[in-house]
Amino acid sequence: MKYNNFIWDFGGTLFNTYPAFANQVVKILKENSIEEDYDYILIQAKRSKNHLIEELTKKYKLSKKLQNEIRKCEKYTSFEDRKPFEGIKDILMEVINSGGKNFIYTHRSFHSAMELLYYYGMFDYFVDIVSKDVGLERKPNPEGFIYILNKHDLDKSKTISIGDRRIDVESSKAAGINTAFFGSDEIDADIVFEDFKELKKKLTWGGKRC
Repeated sequence: MKYNNFIWDFGGTLFNTYPAFANQVVKILKENSIEEDYDYILIQAKRSKNHLIEELTKKYKLSKKLQNEIRKCEKYTSFEDRKPFEGIKDILMEVINSGGKNFIYTHRSFHSAMELLYYYGMFDYFVDIVSKDVGLERKPNPEGFIYILNKHDLDKSKTISIGDRRIDVESSKAAGINTAFFGSDEIDADIVFEDFKELKKKLTWGGKRC
């Protein structure tokens, strides 16, 4: 199978954003006299920020102000603490050099995505960045993937999404495209991988296996 079009999730897939976010949440909670385990925060955050906030609110009856502070706290973490995953730049360049195209579909704002992309010199690797600012339904609704497919007239059979959450797989499947899951969970995806060296071995693009 040949893949020419790669639709990437952002946080937790291109960039390792979760640890810095979880550390910041632990700090904010502690400042508000709440002691919570880092690993618990990390696991809940990987499902989604909204899920984490809902769980913490159930446990500690967080105020609206504190909920909003947690929701936006990643902006207080350094770029150095939110690096791209090792090997990701090589894959993005391989896609481009093979005549393929990279896209981003993320629930975060365009500005927050652009900050990291510019800082790490990765902006030019992508044809389009579809953020929450476009106003599409959130995953697992497939609307974002359908939007990219239609906007760029992509062949579904040659398009694959890469994400780190179950909703990434569910929404891309609903849009009729191939899926790659970054993680160790047992998920029914076309490709499952735990690091980007492994993904590179499993991918096919531009008519060749890399």
